[in-house]
Amino acid sequence: TKRFTVSQARHLTSLVLILSLVHELLKLNKTVNIREVYYYFVTHFRNQRECDAAIIEVSKLLQVPRQCLNLVASSRGWMYGNVQVYRNGIAALDAVASCPVTHEWLAPTEFDITVSENICCILVIEKEGIYQRFVQDKILSNAILITGKGFPDLATRAAVYKLHSILQLPVFGLADCDPFGVLVLQSYASGPHAVPIRWLGLRPSQVKHLQHHHQLPDAVFQELSALDRKRLETLMEETHPFAISAPGRLDELEAMQDSKVELEALHWLGLEFCGNFVTKLLEYTVR
Repeated sequence: TKRFTVSQARHLTSLVLILSLVHELLKLNKTVNIREVYYYFVTHFRNQRECDAAIIEVSKLLQVPRQCLNLVASSRGWMYGNVQVYRNGIAALDAVASCPVTHEWLAPTEFDITVSENICCILVIEKEGIYQRFVQDKILSNAILITGKGFPDLATRAAVYKLHSILQLPVFGLADCDPFGVLVLQSYASGPHAVPIRWLGLRPSQVKHLQHHHQLPDAVFQELSALDRKRLETLMEETHPFAISAPGRLDELEAMQDSKVELEALHWLGLEFCGNFVTKLLEYTVR
């Protein structure tokens, strides 16, 4: 008779606990987020990481994505704009007020989406703070605003993909003027939910213009870290599958070697300056 070690027995117990919860969730047609799973079995799992590892293994064992087990990630993305979403004829979302992007965007259910006539694009914003600034200022009413708070989760990317596919609206990206920001935008243009995305800003050429015409102080310019330079080198390689588009893309990336600038730096010119600046960029680009 084969005997289990304590470690093996513990590992097997972890899988059985997760499977039992999944079975119950599927029977009841309910979902829980992965943080909740840990607290369901807090006396067993030593930490969240151990719980997450068991969830991943169960997903691989059953050969289905985690969301098919009714285990979802906590909402990461946020959306705002004059857009209403219906599923199976039932109103599911009204983004006139800022609302979270939930895992339901990953469901295979057919969506019916309506927007006001003046909506002309989807604006993906790297940083939550800038997104909140635009929402509070009630500007960019002609765009659907979405943020993934940095690198987006699957639900946020799925939302952008479905909005773009159903509404046939162009997707623009707004991020810090640094290699990390560029990579965040590129994440929307790759993978199973890839969309064509245009690099609206903040680009080095725009920073140069702002410096010349508005005298941005030297304090807003930061040196690139070693990691920044490594990321930039990768982005500039001819073989790199660069998926976002922008006029003079390679020139913009080369100019980024000098320094990096965060979007919040534009607040030095006034709290409303960034919003007005982006509004003009969209007006010029969309027309």
